[in-house]
Amino acid sequence: PLLFLFCAGAASSQIARPQKARLALAARTAEVAAGAELALDAEVAIDAGWHVQAHVPTYDYLVPTELKLELPAGFVAPALAYPKPVRFKFAFAEDQLDVYEGTITIAVTVRVPPDTPPGALPIKASLRYQACDDKSCLPPVNATASLEVQVVAAAAQRTSPPPARTTAGPG
Repeated sequence: PLLFLFCAGAASSQIARPQKARLALAARTAEVAAGAELALDAEVAIDAGWHVQAHVPTYDYLVPTELKLELPAGFVAPALAYPKPVRFKFAFAEDQLDVYEGTITIAVTVRVPPDTPPGALPIKASLRYQACDDKSCLPPVNATASLEVQVVAAAAQRTSPPPARTTAGPG
């Protein structure tokens, strides 16, 4: 009997949770000089009829929307600028709640250390969010995306290279 409970618990932890938002990363340039700042946009596309809580939710018990970046060793934490939320009145809440709906962009600034060698700079992102409609909320999930930007010597950086492309994946 204990083995059955253990297996059932392990199986339930593997159940896929519905994704109601997709994350994509885009670099504003395909190259960055060592020692310079790299500007990225983390675009979050939220399904119609759904919302996610703001980065700073209205109440402490609500799950904040949080973007985290995975950068190579030696990088400092990036600067993140979350968009202004919209205030919305839901039938289940007394007060208006701060939420994100539709497509939002989180601006990201990454300082590339001056000693970063030329070559590919891998960047991975994870967005933790909880999607809700006007009646219920789903369990929190993570959406992921990644991209590579080329690090070049300061004098070699082009003035207007094409933007880097993103690779999105399930949470």
